[in-house]
Amino acid sequence: MTKKQYTIVLVDDSPEDRETYRRYLCQNKQYKYTILEAEFGEEGLELCKLSNPDAVFLDYLLPDFNGLEFLAELREQMNENYPAVIMMTGQGDEMIAVQAIRSGAQDYLVKGRLTADSIRLALESAIEKAQLRARLEQSEERLKLALEAAKMGTWEWKIPSNTIVWSNLVSSIFGRSPDLYLSTYEAFVDAVHPEDCNYITQSIARALEEGTEYEVEFRTIWADGSVHWVGGKGKVYYDKTGQPLRMLGTVMDITKSKQAEIARQQQIQREKLVLQIAQRIRKSLDLEEILNITVHEVRQFLQSDRVLIFRFNPNWEGTVVVESTKPNVSSILSTNIYDPCFTQTWIEPYRNGRILAIEDIHTANLTQCHVDLLSRFEVKANLVVPILQGEHLWGLLLAHQCSAPRQWQQWEKDLLSSLTTQMGIAIQQSTLFEQAQIELVQRKEAESTLRYTFGKLNFLIENSPLAVIEWDDEFRICRWSSESERIFGWTSEEVIGKKFDDWQFVLREDLEAVVATLNPLIKGLEQRNISSNRNYKKDGSVVFCEWYNSVLVDESGKMISILSLVLDVTERKRVEAALKESEALFRHMADSSPVMLWLSDVNKQYYYFNKPWLDFTGRTMEEEIGNGWTDRVHPDDFVYCFETYTQAFDARQEFRMEYRLQRHDGEYHWLLDIGIPRFTAVGDFLGYIGSCIDISDRKQVEIERTQLLQREQAARMEAEAANRIKNEFLTVLSHELRTPLNPILGWTKILQHSKLDAAKTATALATIERNAKLQAQLIEDLLDVSQILQGNLTLNVSLVNLETTIIGALETVRLAAQAKSIQIQSVFELQPCNIIGDPSRLQQILWNLLSNSVKFTPSGGRVEVRLERIDGYAQITVSDTGQGISAEFLPYVFDYFRQADSTTTRAFGGLGLGLAIVRQLVELHGGMISAQSLGKGQGSTFTLKLPLLQDEELVND
Repeated sequence: MTKKQYTIVLVDDSPEDRETYRRYLCQNKQYKYTILEAEFGEEGLELCKLSNPDAVFLDYLLPDFNGLEFLAELREQMNENYPAVIMMTGQGDEMIAVQAIRSGAQDYLVKGRLTADSIRLALESAIEKAQLRARLEQSEERLKLALEAAKMGTWEWKIPSNTIVWSNLVSSIFGRSPDLYLSTYEAFVDAVHPEDCNYITQSIARALEEGTEYEVEFRTIWADGSVHWVGGKGKVYYDKTGQPLRMLGTVMDITKSKQAEIARQQQIQREKLVLQIAQRIRKSLDLEEILNITVHEVRQFLQSDRVLIFRFNPNWEGTVVVESTKPNVSSILSTNIYDPCFTQTWIEPYRNGRILAIEDIHTANLTQCHVDLLSRFEVKANLVVPILQGEHLWGLLLAHQCSAPRQWQQWEKDLLSSLTTQMGIAIQQSTLFEQAQIELVQRKEAESTLRYTFGKLNFLIENSPLAVIEWDDEFRICRWSSESERIFGWTSEEVIGKKFDDWQFVLREDLEAVVATLNPLIKGLEQRNISSNRNYKKDGSVVFCEWYNSVLVDESGKMISILSLVLDVTERKRVEAALKESEALFRHMADSSPVMLWLSDVNKQYYYFNKPWLDFTGRTMEEEIGNGWTDRVHPDDFVYCFETYTQAFDARQEFRMEYRLQRHDGEYHWLLDIGIPRFTAVGDFLGYIGSCIDISDRKQVEIERTQLLQREQAARMEAEAANRIKNEFLTVLSHELRTPLNPILGWTKILQHSKLDAAKTATALATIERNAKLQAQLIEDLLDVSQILQGNLTLNVSLVNLETTIIGALETVRLAAQAKSIQIQSVFELQPCNIIGDPSRLQQILWNLLSNSVKFTPSGGRVEVRLERIDGYAQITVSDTGQGISAEFLPYVFDYFRQADSTTTRAFGGLGLGLAIVRQLVELHGGMISAQSLGKGQGSTFTLKLPLLQDEELVND
């Protein structure tokens, strides 16, 4: 058996003592020793450093220093790995023993009491204690490292002194600097979150009172204001009397695990919420209930101000279909919303599942129209999750925070995303359910309709005037209605199951045509067709029938049967034959009639014209039918014809109308058209029959008589007008002749019977002269008119300067103008201005125009004469600001004996001949004259145009 080996260092200044130690050690045969000796303390320290001994026998009193000093140096030199030390002393001093043990010695021996056994036992005990101490220190080091690795601090609360000792990590766990030491119970409680203080104090009190282990989780607020979670464990130790002496324990930062736990709890709650909503969704197929459940649960869970679901319309407008709000938040349920920015910005992102989280609408870089829309609903923060059905964007799930901005958490986004997935499934389920319900209702309605239809069909079949016969795919009769029995005589029992060729049913002559009709149906080339043929009855007689055949097929298109509806048309055939005969007779009679005949139907359309009509128009029947005949109606008569015919037709009344119709040679002839409504024996309206006769000769006589009457009326009116003008003229003439004679006769009698002075005499003679000239002028005008009317007026033409002529005429009227303060202006834009004319007549023309302007212009007015060249003519314009000419009289201003009214003659005199003479004289000079006026009181303008003399003509002359 291998002996244990120990290295022993003997530090003693007595050789005898060292030998004694050696001898006693060597007596122990269980161990093998390597013994090193040192007389001085320094020497012993050096041996320990070099040999790293298992034990040291140390004399308390050494030459260089005592044993306690040696221990201190040894511990400093070898740190925690110093060997077992047995203190040796010659004195049995307990104080030295205690000091030695406290300084690190494992045992204490008195030299005078040494034995081999005591040496052996002390050595074994010391080595064992040293090893135990080393293991303990190693364990403590490992614990310290473990605590540091786990970020766990230790503490000891010395209850009697109310002091707490913390390890170094505690300050970082509580978020405090090391100098802010939680040295008392009260300081520790102050470091706990206010909401957890009661819980902590109660837990500690319970541990002290009951002796139970102390295990808590609480929050602490760090110096930076952040909240952290701390896990604490501890145990209470008591004295012999049962009083709590101290409490030992650990603290650990569990913030991350707590956050993870809270996150797990929230995740569990979210999953629970999603599961609850999903279960409710599965239990309900009512879409509105599903949506209401969702918004209510989500708002409660998020503690937001408003949660709503917005459903899109095809044009991307939408409506708030459900919502859940806090009591103080306004409702926007059923609000129709249109966001003009939506279609440009958000459709595609939402279709791709994009979630929009807006923490503050005013700092989120949104478009202004989006901000305005959200502000309208008092939204400060917004969380939007699309609701998708496949690729279809059905709507949006929105959470609103209206009180303040909000930072949306990722789990909140995840929650709403999960819910929208469930909602998409729910909406799809609800839609499918609604569709199924609709289809179920439709199916029930269809079944009801089908039952009703079958019942009605059977009723119709049995009560139809048509015979119903059905043939199966092998062409055997499988249905034979009661009408079939009535028409053909055979009962259903006699024919059901018979094939087409089992009995003689179709007349032999028609058999080939019937087979040709049925073959396309059998081969699937036609779905339905109609045929007419003759059939035998049971009694052998023959009936005419119309067959309406249809193929009945299954879903694959395979023929099931052929359904034939048969109508007995025997009587109709007889009537048609009689009708054809009657129509032929009518047409023969109509075409032989001397009048034109027509027929129209109940839709106002003409469908027949007889031969005389067609011969008259030269058109075919096809061209005339319908409303084609109206193409030949005179355009002036068309509306009259249309309205007369339509009104009579709507009232079902007879009508008569006269209109012009174009004949085949292009001439229009007058026709008298008489239309009579036609009715059946029971009063049903059939249309109209009408007849037309040519009344052109009678119409011509009427027209000529009317024209003759109109001419006679016009002549009578002209004669009456002429007679009236003549009477007016004679009245004016007698007045105008007497007016100058009265002063002449008056002054003549005065001169004959009275003696007047020279001034009076001169006045009398001037008056007589003036009125004599007026009298002469009247006579001259009458003579001029007479010559003009007889065509005897001649001109003495010569070269005339119009400017000189105008100036002469102006001088003639200047005195009269000055007497009325009338301003006369003359503008000569054409110089020189020479024409060929009669100077005196031209002077007469201009004098008449100027004297009229002066005569009819009030005092203070203005008269203007303008001479200019216009397209080879000398144009003289005489305009004034006088009383003007009315629009009614303006066309007659140049007529003979015409004045605007009789007051003109009384106010200004004259016979109304001046302007008529002017017009005649102007036209004799090859010129033209016109008058313009805006009306009474707005002046007048007379424009005279005379042909200018060309330069070469002037040279030749």
